[in-house]
Amino acid sequence: AAGLGGALGGQDGNVMVLLDSMVSREGPAWQRQLALECLSEWCAQERFEDKIRELYSAWSGVGQEDRNPLVSLSLSLERVVQRHVGPLLQASAPPAAVQQARAAAEAVEAHALRPRPRLLEAVSHAGHEPPPGMVTDVAGLYLAIDCVCRLACGVSRLCGVTPLADSDPLIMSSTPRCDEQVMLQNVEVTRSIIDRTWQYSLASLQAVMVTVSSPVLLSRVLGSYASFARACGALQLLGPRDKAIAPLCRSALPGTSSGGPVVLKPYNILISKVLLRLVFELGGVLGEAWLLVLEAMQRLDTALSERGLPPGSGPA
Repeated sequence: AAGLGGALGGQDGNVMVLLDSMVSREGPAWQRQLALECLSEWCAQERFEDKIRELYSAWSGVGQEDRNPLVSLSLSLERVVQRHVGPLLQASAPPAAVQQARAAAEAVEAHALRPRPRLLEAVSHAGHEPPPGMVTDVAGLYLAIDCVCRLACGVSRLCGVTPLADSDPLIMSSTPRCDEQVMLQNVEVTRSIIDRTWQYSLASLQAVMVTVSSPVLLSRVLGSYASFARACGALQLLGPRDKAIAPLCRSALPGTSSGGPVVLKPYNILISKVLLRLVFELGGVLGEAWLLVLEAMQRLDTALSERGLPPGSGPA
């Protein structure tokens, strides 16, 4: 799969079309997982942002706009994520589907932390189908999350945005921090990519953000989410930027147990930290989105006060 991943790009977009077809169609589950594994290795290449630009540009000519494999892939990955965890977000989902989705969401952290044999090697040794136990909902969900995170970060790097570290100072700036030379070099293609994929990328990351409780995976998902939101801010794409901020404002707020005190969970803290960093990073360009942020901060402060925490001792 490493060789196959290296072959993908502007010169061999047809291979990407094939893999995307394997991911999206209702075929054997092992074929879908195999395609996701190959895509994950493609996304893990060095200078992945260059591969994204080459692939997108190669399929952006006249008559090809509706067939761009990067756009199709973003949609296919969103459908995979929704297939695995979507029932947890649907009030009318059948109980069996909810139970299956919850099991996958709870087990994905353990899957991410243990060594994972490559499906391609197993298929090569076993014949046409893999050994029992290698193809699971958990493996498919993890691979889809990995691909979505890498794609979001790759697109962000195209406009000069790099992930924020916890050690980075919180400094309110008039414009998002990015490498202006890189951004200007790729501004047209990056704006076009985000304009055509942001709904799928944000929907995938948001679905994981509110269903997977693993701190390890959630930190990675939120980091990719924040990078994508910063790219939207740097390119002044107001619609995608605001659509990225709003779910963070909602998810940062703790829930309440029936008749009991406010329940502040670890993921509320993680999301609050990311939201605060984004506010400092995008503060100069947030515009009307400030209303969402200030309301969320006020409600979060009230919730923390109700728990007996003094002002200033909330999420840092």
